[in-house]
Amino acid sequence: MKRIISIIVLSIICITGCAGGVVNYKNAKPDDDISESMLNSIGDDLWYLWKEEIPNEGTKYVYLVRKSDDLALRTFVDGVSLLDAADEGRAILAVHQEISNGELCTLFFLSNYDCWGDKDSEILNDFGYLKIRYNEYSDAAWQSPETYTAFEGIRHLEIPDVLQAKADEEGIDWYEIWPELEEIIVFETDK
Repeated sequence: MKRIISIIVLSIICITGCAGGVVNYKNAKPDDDISESMLNSIGDDLWYLWKEEIPNEGTKYVYLVRKSDDLALRTFVDGVSLLDAADEGRAILAVHQEISNGELCTLFFLSNYDCWGDKDSEILNDFGYLKIRYNEYSDAAWQSPETYTAFEGIRHLEIPDVLQAKADEEGIDWYEIWPELEEIIVFETDK
């Protein structure tokens, strides 16, 4: 009798998908120089999901964080430093985290041009635009301003008010972290 009940329970778990740990994404194959270079650099800490051409804009490369720690971000930053941003045209690297069975939250965007500003903005020689997003359901590492100090050469920073308030409390001065920083935009969240 116990065996029959066990089989029934296991069948229900398999049928309904309640087993947890469902992986909704996979590490895609590289489809150009940027995705190949990054894939060779980032290992399994982040997965390359897809590339999206944005009409009259540029190319967005979407990554999924598989491991939320400083080492994973450092690996990503090191991979980005190997890219020749000026030769890639307008490019955006979007990093997401899966927060619940397939739902993605954006952690940050890194680009070589102002992808939400002036459409005619110059293309930088590096990925100097960092746009941090905030989601209360993301891992604690992504809710800490200290995490983002791993980036190098940031010239334009967009940061949510929640993280800026934490940065102020922790004594983080973005201009000290990135001496070449030209602009900080703090945007309001409802948190």
